[in-house]
Amino acid sequence: MITDAGLRLMENQEKRFRAYYGRVIEQYGRDEMIRLLDMMKRLEDVMRDEWKETEVDADADGENE
Repeated sequence: MITDAGLRLMENQEKRFRAYYGRVIEQYGRDEMIRLLDMMKRLEDVMRDEWKETEVDADADGENE
């Protein structure tokens, strides 16, 4: 169970993070941030596909027995 003091601390921290990220996005640029996140998502997809391919290759070589 979270105490009232703990809840206030979490709420204050959330406000600080929102303000911080708001300033970062403002400086970096909203469109640039969206582009960056899209690129990161694409990178994750490529990495996941390659990892799966690596696992398939390892299975074919008998490495996962």
